[in-house]
Parts: sequence; structure tokens; C-alpha cells
Amino acid sequence: LILQIGNIKRMHVNMAFFKQKKNRQSSNRSRRCHEQQAMNDFSFGLSASPTHHQTTVMTTRQPGFNQLPGFNKFLRDVVRVLLATLTYFMFCGNPEIALGFSIASIAVIRFGKLASIKNIQWGLLAFLMLPLSIWAVFLKSCIASIDEDRAYSLSLIIKFMERGAEILAGSICAFSLVMTFIGKTSPEHYGP
Repeated sequence: LILQIGNIKRMHVNMAFFKQKKNRQSSNRSRRCHEQQAMNDFSFGLSASPTHHQTTVMTTRQPGFNQLPGFNKFLRDVVRVLLATLTYFMFCGNPEIALGFSIASIAVIRFGKLASIKNIQWGLLAFLMLPLSIWAVFLKSCIASIDEDRAYSLSLIIKFMERGAEILAGSICAFSLVMTFIGKTSPEHYGP
């Protein structure tokens, strides 16, 4: 009888061991499933799924910083200010500083939505100002390296080219800014 009780206890312990092992396997499967779901949710911007011990709470997707209402308009306004400053420095004859503002305007507008036509337009203007600014800086450095006593005519031609690049870049940028301002202040902009 004692042996039988011992065998029953052993069988009971073995059954409990197998139940625990089975529960661990299903728990691991469940945990892997939750981890996979958490990775999927994370990749889509949702909050991570809780572990199997917590209750499941579904949350809605929160907008990112570039999806807030008015964010793209704010970026375009910042780019307009940077391009207006670029125009000022181009007309004043400082293409080095204007080059910095051109790079800054490109860096700012790239945070906006690509699907926005207005962002694409201002981004194209910013990208157009970059090679013009680089060309003006290059010509200004060429002027500094030319001896005016020996090559006066070459120096004069490069000065005209450099000043022409500055005026061209400043004029294109100023024209775009003025046309945008006129378009926003016209009565047709606000409707009847």
C-alpha cells in the first residue's frame, strides 16, 4: 500500500510536471505571439502590446510631429524667412552667408510631407538657390586669387559673373516671395 501511494504521488508529480511544461510551452508560444504583435504594432506606430499577464488595451495611433495640423505651413513660413534672408545677403554681396541660409532652408523643408505640392515648390526653390549660391561663392574665391594688375580683364569678367549670379539668385528668390505675398493678400485668396 505504501508503494502504491508512492507510485500515485510520483504519477501525480509527473502529471503536474507535464502540465507545467505544457503550460510553459503555450505560455512561450503566447509570449512569442505577443512579442511579434508588439513588433508589428511598433512598426506601424502603435503602442506596444502588453505581455500575457496584463490586460490588453488598444490605443489609437497618435500623430507624429510632422502630422500635426499646420506643421507644413509652419515649415513653409520658416523657409520663406530663410529665403528672404538669403535674398538680402545675395543682394548685399555676401554669398557665403547666403549659402548657409540655402542649406538651412533645404534642411528645414525636408521635414515636411512630400505629398504637399506647396512643400515641393518651396523645396525646389531652396534646391535651386543652393547651386547658385555655390557658384557665387566659387566665383568670389576666384576673384580673390586673381592678380588684378596682370589679368584685369579676366578679373573684371569674373566680377561681373559673380555679381550676376548673386543678382540672379536674389531676383528669383525675391520674385517668388513677392508673388506669394501678393497671392495671399489678394481678395481672390479669401473668396467671396
